[in-house]
Amino acid sequence: MPKITFHQLRHTNASLLISDGEDIVTVSGRLEHADKNITLNTYSYLIKSREAKVANKMDEIYAKINVC
Repeated sequence: MPKITFHQLRHTNASLLISDGEDIVTVSGRLEHADKNITLNTYSYLIKSREAKVANKMDEIYAKINVC
């Protein structure tokens, strides 16, 4: 197994929580960031990924009800 630092483990933990849909305020508190904007800036790439996933989900919902 490769060695990982505490910081890497912490980053992995936050990334997994955000990817699984946990809200930023909760993750930020867990990381003990003084400001949730630190968390938002650090993990913005994951948030953008989730936004795309939600948009795709809405497309699927609209297709099911024949809105488009």
